[in-house]
Amino acid sequence: MHESKGSSFDYANVIYSIIQDCEHRRRSFSDDTIAEDLLDCARDKLGRIRQSYLEGMGSKAYWRELEKEVLETVMPQYLPAAVAMNRKERAHFGAWRGGDLLARFAMAIAGLVIGGLIIALPFIPTIENVFAFAFALGGWFYPDLIRMMHERRHYKLLNEFVKNGEAYQRNRARYVSSADLDDDDDDDPEKRTPAQRASRPAEKQRSLGD
Repeated sequence: MHESKGSSFDYANVIYSIIQDCEHRRRSFSDDTIAEDLLDCARDKLGRIRQSYLEGMGSKAYWRELEKEVLETVMPQYLPAAVAMNRKERAHFGAWRGGDLLARFAMAIAGLVIGGLIIALPFIPTIENVFAFAFALGGWFYPDLIRMMHERRHYKLLNEFVKNGEAYQRNRARYVSSADLDDDDDDDPEKRTPAQRASRPAEKQRSLGD
């Protein structure tokens, strides 16, 4: 997956980190409970990131929006894709006999025969006789090719989640109001720590100037 550059708590980086954890654990979950297990995995990861974020005096309003984006936008799109990918992997992507050695040998022979027949047909021009061996090679590696095709499609979708999160945060930052920045439980100036009081003006100026 594509990892975005920037703050560790940017939307894209948080989404990347959560999906990476979910993908790491996805294959260990049963088909019956995978959706619930992945959601628990995402919440657990969010909780650990949240603790680190708030320890650094991060804005609670920002975190609520980020958490909402992950749980209500990203995960509902990711879960069906993850469930489908698990099923495809356990079915060996539909390859005959799971693409074992015997299946590969049989498909290579079939490819060689098909390639030989194509060469033998007088109305189909061919460049080289090795055309038949190319078919045999394709038959041997067919299970790997379909696996790579499905994995590429899956990871392309995951990268879209990261890129969409990055674009959403960038677009949202253009319309951040001072009310959004001040919407924290500890917004009372008397309750802020010295670090929070020092960082607030800079935070407002940076966000409103984007």
